[in-house]
Amino acid sequence: EIVILGESGIAMPEIVLPYLVPGQELLLDDGRLLLEMLDKRRARVIRGGILKSRKSIALPGSKIHPPTMTAEDMEIIATLDKGQSSFFSHTNPNMVEWFCKMVEERKKNHDSSKEKKNW
Repeated sequence: EIVILGESGIAMPEIVLPYLVPGQELLLDDGRLLLEMLDKRRARVIRGGILKSRKSIALPGSKIHPPTMTAEDMEIIATLDKGQSSFFSHTNPNMVEWFCKMVEERKKNHDSSKEKKNW
């Protein structure tokens, strides 16, 4: 089966489009679905299934580092010392470095002796 990617088919982030070249594998939904690119907008389904919204996209072997966090994600992470958290992908070295610096800075400015402990 052939599927169309982009505006008239399966939605793709714009940052991914330049990496969709003939022969490139495209894994969707944590690898549950596998496509092989035929050209910039068409792909052959190798392993099919039901694709729901907001599922992962991976391009094995490509050197792409798409932004994995939104502005909202960044705000949530900034509130970690208030008991909230957010998952983030740690494949982007710049993101990992930023996160580690942020955690260290918060450790310096946080007095954990004032926290209620239930253990």
